[in-house]
Amino acid sequence: MERKDMIRLNLARAYEECLQRKPESKITVRDITDACGMPRQMFYRFFSDKKSLIYWYHAFLVQDALIADDDFRWGNSIQALMRMMQSHRRFYTKASRDCNDAVLLEILIREIGLMYRNVIEFETGRPMSDETAISLRIYCNGGVRYLYHWMQTGMK
Repeated sequence: MERKDMIRLNLARAYEECLQRKPESKITVRDITDACGMPRQMFYRFFSDKKSLIYWYHAFLVQDALIADDDFRWGNSIQALMRMMQSHRRFYTKASRDCNDAVLLEILIREIGLMYRNVIEFETGRPMSDETAISLRIYCNGGVRYLYHWMQTGMK
């Protein structure tokens, strides 16, 4: 892993630690950088705001979960994603409850939609049609909202 990604990961893990002590809306960039022993300016070298940190961390976790799953099928991919989310239960539960602008919901819809698109194109061996893309957006919205509810209720 490159040095810049290690710094991003340290900041993201510090954010995850801060979520254990405070609601998301009360966490400041200073809290995050203090938690990992970095100067505040370091945060802004890598992220424009907390939303961009949340997006990067979620994308990192999703990519890591899906790379570890070498059997690239829908069922296996979604199970790998759910296992990853459960292993970061505090991050996902607190972030989904505390992010007042539903940034995590938007991120999930985008990322999971991309994951499904990749699975469909991998399985069919061709680009997705416009009609299938519309159906996928509708399907994703419903599925992700259910997943988001599962996260908000502590993944029970």
